[in-house]
Amino acid sequence: MSADTMIVDSFIRVTNYFASKYGNETGEIGSLVDLWKIHGNMISQMMDCDTKDFRSSDLFYEVLHRKFVLINGSLAEDLNPAEAANGDLLEICKFFVLFLEYLRKDHPDMLSNVLENLNSLQTGFKSVYVLDLFAFFDKLYSEDNVEDWWTCLVHPTDDSESSSGFRTPTRNNSFLSYTTPTATARRLRTATSTARRSPIVEAVDSPTMKFMRSERELKQAKIHLRDAQNHVEDLEKENEQLKKENRKQKITIDDLKADMTGKRATAEEAEKQVQEMCAQLKKLALENEGLQRQLNEYRDTVRTQKRQLEDLEIEKEDNSKKLSKATEDLEDRMRELRRTRDTTEEEIDRYRRSEIELNEKLRVALQEASNLTEHLATVESLKSNLHAENMRLTSALDEVNIVVARSQQDADNTKTLLNEEKELHQKQMEKMQLEKTERTRMAEETIKRLGEELEAERKERRELNQILADLQSNILVNDRSSHDQNEQAVSARVLLESTRQRVNLMQVELDGKNKIIAVQKDQIENAKGILQSEQVIREKCQISFDRRIKEIELAMNGKQAEVDSLKEKMANLSATHQNEIAAQTEEFKLQTEELQRVNEELKKLQEKLAETTKMNVFFEERIKLFEKSDCSRPSSVDSLPEYLESQEAQEDMNMINALTSRKSVAYSVDMNGEDSVRCTPIGFKNEPRESISSLESFGRNSNTRYSMRSDTLTIASNGEFKQPFTPTGPSKERVGVLTARNQRVRPHLQSAYSVELGNSDSPSADEKVVRQGGTPMDTENKQQPKKKRRESFFMRLVNK
Repeated sequence: MSADTMIVDSFIRVTNYFASKYGNETGEIGSLVDLWKIHGNMISQMMDCDTKDFRSSDLFYEVLHRKFVLINGSLAEDLNPAEAANGDLLEICKFFVLFLEYLRKDHPDMLSNVLENLNSLQTGFKSVYVLDLFAFFDKLYSEDNVEDWWTCLVHPTDDSESSSGFRTPTRNNSFLSYTTPTATARRLRTATSTARRSPIVEAVDSPTMKFMRSERELKQAKIHLRDAQNHVEDLEKENEQLKKENRKQKITIDDLKADMTGKRATAEEAEKQVQEMCAQLKKLALENEGLQRQLNEYRDTVRTQKRQLEDLEIEKEDNSKKLSKATEDLEDRMRELRRTRDTTEEEIDRYRRSEIELNEKLRVALQEASNLTEHLATVESLKSNLHAENMRLTSALDEVNIVVARSQQDADNTKTLLNEEKELHQKQMEKMQLEKTERTRMAEETIKRLGEELEAERKERRELNQILADLQSNILVNDRSSHDQNEQAVSARVLLESTRQRVNLMQVELDGKNKIIAVQKDQIENAKGILQSEQVIREKCQISFDRRIKEIELAMNGKQAEVDSLKEKMANLSATHQNEIAAQTEEFKLQTEELQRVNEELKKLQEKLAETTKMNVFFEERIKLFEKSDCSRPSSVDSLPEYLESQEAQEDMNMINALTSRKSVAYSVDMNGEDSVRCTPIGFKNEPRESISSLESFGRNSNTRYSMRSDTLTIASNGEFKQPFTPTGPSKERVGVLTARNQRVRPHLQSAYSVELGNSDSPSADEKVVRQGGTPMDTENKQQPKKKRRESFFMRLVNK
C-alpha cells in the first residue's frame, strides 16, 4: 500500500509554507524523504521537543515517536520509526498527519491561518484533503475506535475517488439561500467577512477539538489552583522557630558533607595527578626517541643541524625541569595524602560527636513534627465541616481555609524535612562506610539510639492522654483568641471536634512509626554487613595503591637514569656534529675558492673561444676566396708560408704592436718577371693613404676594387697618387681583401684599417678580426705539419 499522491503533495506544500513563515530561512523540500534533514529542526521546535538538532533520520523519527506516545499513545502504536527513517512515504505521512493533529489541538489559530493563506495564494494547494483528514479524526474520537486509523492516507480506489476524492465540504449558512435577481440592500459577502465561518476554521475548531481543549484547560486550571494553594507564605511563630532550627541543622550537616567531599576530592585529584605524571613520563620517553631520530637527520644540512640542536637542548632542559617538578609534585602529593588521612580520622571523631547531638535534636524535631501533624488533622477535619456550613459563615470559612492551608503546608514541610533528614542520615552512613572500621561502632550506637527512641515513643504513647488534655486546654485558649478576633463562636466548637479527630489520627500515625522503626532497624543491620565488606575492599584498594606508588617511583628512577644517559649521548653527538660541521665548513671554503678560480679561467676560455670563432669565420671566408681565385700561387722566396711563425711569437708581436702607435703601412710594388712583392721596412715614412692593392693572386672581377696593377705602375712612374675610392661602406669582398693583405705580411706590419672600417656594423668587418687576418690558412700549408701548441689551463684540468 502506498500513500495518496494528492495528500503527499498537500503535506509538502504545507511544510514548505511553515518553513517560509516560521523556519528562520529554512529551504524548501521536494519530497517528504528530506523532511527530517531540512525541516526537522523547525518541527521539533513547534512541538517543543527536547532534541532540536538531528544528525540522522533515525533520531528524528524516534524523538517524534516518543513525543506522540506522550500526547496520544493510542494513535502512536501504529507508527514505525525505522520504516519512516528508511524513506517509506506512508510511514512519513503518518508522522506528519499526527503533527498536523497536534497543531490543531494546541495551535488552532496558526493552523487555520496557514491553510487559508495557502488557499488564497493559488499555488495549486487543495485544503480539502487536509480537512477530510481532520473530519476523519473527529469521527474516530466520537466512535472511540483507532484501529487502522492510517487508512485515510492510503490511495483510494476508483469508485471512492470518483465519489468523494474531489468533494468539497458544504457550508450551512444563509449565503446558499435563494435571492431575487433584482438589486438588494444586503452587503455582499467577502473572504474577510466570512473568514470566521470558513470550512477550514470549522474543521480546525470542531466540537471534539473544543471539548478536548476544554478538558486540557480544566486540568491546567486545577494544577494552577493546587500550586496557588501550596504557595501560602505566612507561618506561625512556633513553626518559624522550628524551621530556623532545622536550617541550622542542615547547614551544619552540609558543612560536614562538604568537608568530607573536599577531602575525598583532594585524594582523587592526587591519584589523577599520579596518573598524569606517569603519562608525562611516557611522553618524555617518546620525546627522547624522537630526539634521537632528529639527531640522525641533522647531518643533511648545516643550517638545520644548528637550529635543531638548539631546539633539542631547549627541549631537553624543559624535560628535565618537568621531570624534577613532577618528582617534587609527587612527593608533595604523598605528603598531602598522609596529612589528609590524619585529618580525616580526626574529623570522623568530631563528626561522630556531632552526630549524637544531631540525633538528639532530631528526636526533638520528631516530637514537634508529631504536634504539627496533630494540628494538620484538626485543620483538615475543620475544612470538611466548614464546607457543610451555610453561606452565613463564609468569612469564618475563609479564615479556617487559610489556617488549613498553613497547617497543611507546615505538615508537608515537616514530612519533607523528616524525609530529607532520613536521606541525609542514610547518605552519611554510606559515606562513613568508606572511611574506617570505627563506623561499625557508630552503627551499633545508632541501633541503641533507635531502641531508646522506640522506648521513648512508647512512653510518648502513654503520655498521649495527658497531651490530649493539654491540647484541649490549648485549643480552648486558641478558640478564645479566635473568638475575640473574629467573633465566631461556631469555629471554636469545630476546632474542638477537629482536635478529637486529630488524636485518633495521631494514634494511627504512632502505629505506623513503630513499623517504620522496625524496618529501619533491619536496614541498619544490613548496612552493618555492607560496612564490613566495604572496609575489606578499602583495605585491598589501599594495598594496591601503595604497591602502585612504589612501581611508579621505580619507573621514575629508571626514567631518570635514561634521561641522564640521553644527556650524555646528546653531549657526545653535539660534539661530533660540531666537529663535522667545522670540517664541512673548511671543505666548503676550499671548494668555493676552487670554484671561483675555475670560473675565472672559464671566463678567459670563453673570451678565447669568442676570438677563435671570429677567426674561424674569417678563415672560412678566405677559403671561399681562395677557391674562387684562378690565378697561380706565388712561388718566390718572399711568399706567405716562409714568414709564418709560431702562435707564441704572433701573440708577443700583437702585444708589441698594440703598445706602439698605429701607423698605416704602405707597400712599394715592384713588378718584375717573377711578380715579387716587397714590403717597406718598419719606420719607413710615406704619405698616408687607405690601401694599395699589389696582389695578383686574388680575383680581379670585383666591382669594388679601386685600382689595378697598371694604375699603380703609372702612379709610381709619374710620382702622383690616385685619389682613393671612398665607398659608402666596405663590402664583404673588400673586407676579405683587407684580411688577405694582413695574411701576406708579418705580424708587426699588420693593420686594422680603422679609417675604412670605422663606420662598419658587420661582424666580419671588425678591426680586430681584420688585424688578425694573418693566420696561416693557405692550402699549401695544410699538408705541412703544424707546430705543437701550448696546452691551455682548461685542457690541463680535463687531463687531470
